[in-house]
Amino acid sequence: MTLRRVVVCGLLLLMIVPAFAGDIVSMPTGNMVPAGKIELNYIHWNLKTPPNGPGDTEVGELFMGVTDRLELDVDTLHTKDGLPNGKKNVTEVNAYFKLIDETDTHPSLIVGATNIAAANFLPNSADINGDNVSPFVLGAYNVQVPQGPPTWSDPLIRLQAGYGTHAHEKQPFGGFQFLFTPKIGAAWFNYTGAPAYMGVYMPNSTWQVRGGWFRGAPFGSLGLDCKW
Repeated sequence: MTLRRVVVCGLLLLMIVPAFAGDIVSMPTGNMVPAGKIELNYIHWNLKTPPNGPGDTEVGELFMGVTDRLELDVDTLHTKDGLPNGKKNVTEVNAYFKLIDETDTHPSLIVGATNIAAANFLPNSADINGDNVSPFVLGAYNVQVPQGPPTWSDPLIRLQAGYGTHAHEKQPFGGFQFLFTPKIGAAWFNYTGAPAYMGVYMPNSTWQVRGGWFRGAPFGSLGLDCKW
């Protein structure tokens, strides 16, 4: 597995399951931020992959709903020991455009690209600088909707599925989100051939606390939803 896969798959866990808003670093989802709102995340991932892992990794994320169909993201990553391209601090900008709205009878259809500025972001074996613009297409759909507030016996279940090139490695990606109560959720995803797992607690409509595990590397995250 490449370093890019290790880094990206750990970071892709960090999402808001209960609110179904925002996005994930490098793995696109259909959970777009509504117009006029932003999502801010701070992530700490205890990544110590031998022999050349980047060490403890911190990420800052900004997701902005420009319109109900357009979202722009900025993801900034800092690694303690640096990436193979020699950089310790890297940033990418992503764009999403919703072509078809999700309804109770069909999924959404979203197109876009990660790293639209072609900046040096997370490298992989095919691109040591990590500077490819990476197009994608994806959809999202609530495959189970509870009769009332979600419960452990009647949860909300959301499916994500997509395909992309370059950083997305020309592979299908996606997974499931689960909302077991109005405050407790979980997610399972597979991106570039690697699975990832996480849990989330939302004490109110503004804050989210998340944690998970990927290949022996735990992470924690704090998220904030607000207007801009």
